Amino acid sequence: MTILNQSLHWMQWPENRLKVASLILLLTLSACDPFPGSKQQATSTTTEKTRISFWNGFTGPDGQTMWEIVRQFEADYPQYEVEMEIIPWSTYFDKLMVSLGSGKPPDVFILHENELVNYVLQDAIRPLDDLVNGPQGVPVSDCLSSIWERVRIKVPGQSEANIYGIPLDCHDEAVYYNKDCFRQLGVPLPEQLDRDNFFHLARQLTIDQDKDGRPDQWGFVFGGSVRRHLYTLTAQFGGQFLDRENGICLIDQPASQKALQILYDAINKDGYMPNPIHDGSNLWQGFLQGRIAMYTDGIWMMNGMKKLADFDWGVLPYPQLGDQKAVWASSHVLCLPRFSDTIDGEAAWIFLTYLSNHGVDWSDGGQLPARYSQLASPDFTQKEHYPVFAAQIPDIIFGPNDPNIIEIETRMEPCLLSAMSGQQPMLKMVQEIKGSVESILRRGVD
Repeated sequence: MTILNQSLHWMQWPENRLKVASLILLLTLSACDPFPGSKQQATSTTTEKTRISFWNGFTGPDGQTMWEIVRQFEADYPQYEVEMEIIPWSTYFDKLMVSLGSGKPPDVFILHENELVNYVLQDAIRPLDDLVNGPQGVPVSDCLSSIWERVRIKVPGQSEANIYGIPLDCHDEAVYYNKDCFRQLGVPLPEQLDRDNFFHLARQLTIDQDKDGRPDQWGFVFGGSVRRHLYTLTAQFGGQFLDRENGICLIDQPASQKALQILYDAINKDGYMPNPIHDGSNLWQGFLQGRIAMYTDGIWMMNGMKKLADFDWGVLPYPQLGDQKAVWASSHVLCLPRFSDTIDGEAAWIFLTYLSNHGVDWSDGGQLPARYSQLASPDFTQKEHYPVFAAQIPDIIFGPNDPNIIEIETRMEPCLLSAMSGQQPMLKMVQEIKGSVESILRRGVD
């Protein structure tokens, strides 16, 4: 491999591109004030508005909800104008990394909680402790404690953790179910799903009317990303996916093995879930068409259900199939750049805290507020179906928190889907993922 090819290969991974961008930034902006607090953009007249750039990946109905909040902010603060750019998540991070290294990043931007650590270790995100604890701060005691701990990160060489983001929301998963499918078969509507009723209901609601071996109605689908179900079920059996401290992937341990067996048996043994490869990848559409009785996915699908489902439906908590309750969740986190030669720090912080304070409005986009007071607000509690997702907050677990998480999960997902669908032996998949993930972890140490 030539030096050029080696360099190109090294640059493929997001954390390496950010390292290069950070190095360029340090060389070219060494005189730049790292505190984005008082710099005002030049204005030709006293009436010109201060612009605030805001980047996110809200490409679905949630984007429209955010636009409405932004417009309300501009009405409440007429001296500011928000330039919001919605970028598909598939390209969002590459564009964000380039901007962070150019000295012209967005004033405010969104990350997921498990992506924070990579940007923090690259010195790309501004610590917020002084602002959080300042006169225009954020009430820490009102923020969901489990998510707050994810935004507090300890950098090697520092004595204590710092705050690097403000949680905007919490989004977890539950079970959307078609009540009509239950009623047509005379099956009582359940209040919850657990080991006592789950497998029986899933098989009972799987109907093959013409006995051709291809059900006309399926009982249950583990929807969305397979890895999220792996994280959830592994936690329900008392395990975890990664031991970062020792650089070990635990997918071959008993808890993960039990989780994988449930996912595999759903298709290949118990037969209550269609094969995502053989039966089409858009299983969500099958649920909306009435061909699937129960479907797991996130709260972010709520608006799609309200607009597209033409049947009587409800929401159930995520099934407890292990020894303890657990359900995967994540959070969108509001961040400020570490270095910038354009940012107006005061304006950015005012906008950021405004978004944090309007969590109930943001929940209309299919999210849970990240504040206890907002979760208890009648404006939120009276929303249909949302309380089911909110009631799971004490049981939420998060995916691995690793600087290379995007690379790790990008490699995991197709392997998990292939094994779950019976396209490759489960043991081979486990060995492949374990070896791949541990090589990434070792590279991070080196």
